[in-house]
Amino acid sequence: MDLSKFFDTINHKLMINDLYKFFGKDNKILLTILKNFLYSYRITSKNLKETRYKGRKLRPTLKIFHNVKVKRERREKGIPQGGVLSGLLANIYLYDFDLWISNILRRKYDLKYIRYADDFLILLKNDEKIEEIFKEVESQLSKKELKVHPLGEKSEVINLNERSTNYVGFEIKKNKVKVKKNNEIAFKNKIKLILNEAEKLQEFEEKKSIKVLNNIIRKINFKIIGNRAFYEKCEKCGKEPDYKNWIGYFGNITDVHQLKKIDRWIFNNLKFFMYKNFGFKIKKSNYYYLKANNFEQNLYKLRRLELEYYGYRKSLRKKIEFCKCTPKEKSEFEQY
Repeated sequence: MDLSKFFDTINHKLMINDLYKFFGKDNKILLTILKNFLYSYRITSKNLKETRYKGRKLRPTLKIFHNVKVKRERREKGIPQGGVLSGLLANIYLYDFDLWISNILRRKYDLKYIRYADDFLILLKNDEKIEEIFKEVESQLSKKELKVHPLGEKSEVINLNERSTNYVGFEIKKNKVKVKKNNEIAFKNKIKLILNEAEKLQEFEEKKSIKVLNNIIRKINFKIIGNRAFYEKCEKCGKEPDYKNWIGYFGNITDVHQLKKIDRWIFNNLKFFMYKNFGFKIKKSNYYYLKANNFEQNLYKLRRLELEYYGYRKSLRKKIEFCKCTPKEKSEFEQY
């Protein structure tokens, strides 16, 4: 399901009531900042066009926003899109709706619910109650003055027995969830970029193959596990760095075979690169991460998506508390 003009139609009065419930009325400074964000002035396309043109003629000599001020209008409803607070406010506004589905609708019907911003999925075992559920969802959203696109338009019914559906980077099938093909290709392109950029290194020109290989491995590891590739424990709190990385985002997939294939692809490309440019073969046993080794011994060992996936899933089961300190300054490896 998809909400119609969600960010543009958020009711300010209802939003402020939700903020009071969420943060408490005593948190006055925070509430003032959020209110200012809600009521921020905006420039409409109509006002911009009127300023840019005089009659039907373009005014090229005038610099918009410099020589001429564009008329601004106070925002009566909705919130700015693309701002750092927009996603947070959207989640707060739909929090009651999330609770209603989780605590009431899910008990009434056998379903699963997934939401990201204004797009959400309701998964059912059969299609007998679809229209009934849709009407209840529609009615509940109307209490927030929100409209859902009708079925057959941006809201649709998908039979997973017949085809899969893509959702925020995931491909959902009947019996498995995997990384969307476009996201897999984008990840591989980043690995290719790392290999291409390695040819510009001073060590590459000097034929220092081991240094080039170590550099490439650390950059690939950063793409897979983020800051976990650079330090094991935070120097401030002593806790592990969080999985704010590729494997952390796609840790909800169930198709591990896909990760194995990407692992093979990465190693084969790395192996071909080193043999083509330096004339020697690398072995998995020498350059793959080994769990038995300590962190320093694994510093220049290639991480595997499959093993990191299992490590991430294990951390969820154990409910490990990760480091919440400000991340270290970005190193030279993070530029890619």
